[in-house]
Amino acid sequence: MNGCGLYFHIPFCLSRCSYCDFCSLVDLDEPIVSAYLLDTIRELSFRLNEYPIQSIDTLYIGGGTPNAIDHKKIKTLFHSLGQFFTGTIREYTVELNPEQVTVSWMEMLRDSGVNRISLGAQSFWDPSLQTVRRRHTTDSFFRAYEIASQVFSAISIDLIMGLPNEPKEYASIAIAALRQLRPNHISIYQLELADNTPLYRQVMKEVVDLPIPSSTEANESLIIEFLAKEGYIHYETSNFCLPGYESLHNLHYWNNDDYFGIGLSAGGHIKNKRYQNTQNLEAYMRSLSMGSLPPPEYERENQPAEEGKETLFMGIRKAQGIWIPKLQSFLSDLEWKRFWDQICMSEQFETKDGYLRLAPHWFRKNREPIGKLIEIWDQSLTTKEKQTNPFC
Repeated sequence: MNGCGLYFHIPFCLSRCSYCDFCSLVDLDEPIVSAYLLDTIRELSFRLNEYPIQSIDTLYIGGGTPNAIDHKKIKTLFHSLGQFFTGTIREYTVELNPEQVTVSWMEMLRDSGVNRISLGAQSFWDPSLQTVRRRHTTDSFFRAYEIASQVFSAISIDLIMGLPNEPKEYASIAIAALRQLRPNHISIYQLELADNTPLYRQVMKEVVDLPIPSSTEANESLIIEFLAKEGYIHYETSNFCLPGYESLHNLHYWNNDDYFGIGLSAGGHIKNKRYQNTQNLEAYMRSLSMGSLPPPEYERENQPAEEGKETLFMGIRKAQGIWIPKLQSFLSDLEWKRFWDQICMSEQFETKDGYLRLAPHWFRKNREPIGKLIEIWDQSLTTKEKQTNPFC
């Protein structure tokens, strides 16, 4: 196996945003942080014993908030990672929150081989940031971006649409900020209100109001139109970039390539095996200290039809779509005919240059067609091959 992606999860945060349902911890006890980082290296070693590789082409350190912990500890982690692989990592990304961005952090990341930064802006409207308990302001984000841009040329920023207090004229505010910053990669997500979050409870109790969906949709459309005029490529449903700045690591996910997920709650896909680690820190660390891989939250060996389903589910999010011969290889001739006959009758999909993709109208509003696509795939399978896949 030559080259694949590697994701490391650093779950620690200084505080927890009210909308967040990711696996994150606000306990920054130094011995626990140090022990956890050592355990991630143990896990990587165990994973590589199971599936030996010589090189990786992308590495992503995410969280949580990787820059919430002491940069010396992260530097030690980077040094340990370098002992496992040979060759050049094409894309080496670290996810950062703006409030801890410093010159010393940026220089340490650069000197450790990092070549791409992902900054969480989430919003350019301070009342929204305050309501969801973000620690930064719009001004402090601009300062952090300026510091990062002095060291790195590849910078991605994240935005969330539909946050509380988002004004009707938010598009003009966001466009002004994006015009000034001009990052080479932008991710724009819609707020997902998970029922285990403080924000969900606030909304249910009517303590906090969300903007009406039509207002959010209108603002989002204006921002997307602006990005198109500025030369950004809308290459995945939620992602935009200037030419040559696609996220290579995320393309591993969308192409259903091989990648390791290391750390608490991290997920991976190697050959036909998909897994997600436990979200229980004690269980994670206990297993590794005893010489075993962490217990899985989810683990399965996919059959060809399941691999195809995951390839379909992830790849249809790309503007390019999915290479049709690759998709066809997962099914028998009869199953493929059943599947393709249904696809050809739907106006939600189209083909171009040998790829199956979403029709333009459905590219951003894709929940319905993706659900339909999975339904068609399942209906095309012979009875004995039909399975339930929690990942899809």
